[in-house]
Amino acid sequence: MRTRDGKERARIVRFILIGSLIIGVVFIFLLAIHDVTLLHGLRIRCFVAVGGIGYLSAVLITLQKQYLHTASWLLLLFYSGFATMTLLFWGINTPIGILATSFVIILSSVLFGSRLIIPVLVGVSCVLLIIQTVHSFRWFEPHTVEINTVATYWDVLTYIVVFIIFGILSLLSGRRTERALARAIDAEKTIRAQRNTLSAELKNESRRLREAQLKEVRHLYRFAAIGQSTAATLHELSNHLSVLNMDIDDLKQQHQNSKAITQAQDSIDAINLMVRQVRRKLESANESTPFKPATATHQIVSDFQEKFHRTHAILNYRHNQNTKRVTLHGDPAAWNQIMTILISNALEACQELSSPLVAVSLTKRRATLILAVRDNGLGVDPRVRPYLFNPVMSTKPNGMGVGLYIAKHLIETQFGGTIEYHYTDVEDPEQRGSFFTVSLPLTKKAPHLREDTEQLLSHMNR
Repeated sequence: MRTRDGKERARIVRFILIGSLIIGVVFIFLLAIHDVTLLHGLRIRCFVAVGGIGYLSAVLITLQKQYLHTASWLLLLFYSGFATMTLLFWGINTPIGILATSFVIILSSVLFGSRLIIPVLVGVSCVLLIIQTVHSFRWFEPHTVEINTVATYWDVLTYIVVFIIFGILSLLSGRRTERALARAIDAEKTIRAQRNTLSAELKNESRRLREAQLKEVRHLYRFAAIGQSTAATLHELSNHLSVLNMDIDDLKQQHQNSKAITQAQDSIDAINLMVRQVRRKLESANESTPFKPATATHQIVSDFQEKFHRTHAILNYRHNQNTKRVTLHGDPAAWNQIMTILISNALEACQELSSPLVAVSLTKRRATLILAVRDNGLGVDPRVRPYLFNPVMSTKPNGMGVGLYIAKHLIETQFGGTIEYHYTDVEDPEQRGSFFTVSLPLTKKAPHLREDTEQLLSHMNR
């Protein structure tokens, strides 16, 4: 800001110097014509004026060399000397001397601010008194041919009062301008500081956004790779199932009443159904259809019983009678996938225990259907819990970290519900473990969703 103020003052000094030089050259030209025409020769005043032009030229050179402060003082001294010489040679009452003195007061305020006005006023008053004393004692006779009256001390006093009034006005005006400039400087500093702060915050926010975008892109590439791998796996699985179906048909012809072959055929039919459902989801958009979640859940639990039996784990299923009449609108395959992810995760969390237990319950509370899946494992590390539903986040050594993310995505997009994780740390192994609660609104709003979840947790603990 000081640099800007210095540039402004340099512009003013340059303007005054150039203007003074132009006026001086014109004045010398007219003065020379006058002296040559009327007096047939140049008088000493022409040479004095030429010296003044040389002085101003030297000041301009000083300014060009970046000596602004020196050039300002030299310019003020030039006009102070001009005013003093005019008053001395032509008398106190000469108009040009009074104007020159007034200009000195204004120039000091413009170049150096209001702090110099008082010293200049004192100096001007002293100069006027000294000049009047010199004239009164006739130490020097002024040229007063064009002036009708001779100056007196009353004239000096009058001029001093006028100059003081003029100086006070300049002082007040200058201080007001300086205060306004100071406020403008402070405001600009504040704005610059705020701009720098906002710029830094914007850079940090842009960096964080780019990092988040890169992370999201990596996740998308990961899911794209999973999708491609899934499509290829389904294709291979479909081919193997076709061969396996033919083998089962041959075995049926050889063993007409084999229960194992019948169970194998049922399992293959179920796998075929799952393959067709997944393939349909990959090839077409999701369709919302009404289905009975109680029936679908019972079927999924029944399908898991064989796997639990092989791992010596227990899978319990409870549901209220009023859930049989509940109808959900969404993709039944999505419901099956949600149930499969939650039950599989629960089994993996507790299968290393001596008595692994997984409990599934389906409850209807007011206008909310609540699915709860509990296991008696050790739960998830508290440091990982805030990121449990993030993509590519797994607590298993060989896990891909997409199961819970997919389940959460399907719950929110297909059924408009929510999923939460809870852990109950008690000594009783039948009540200790992890809870995943899925709350699905049966209407557009579910105002008691949080209360229903807490009631279900307390019911399962009992």
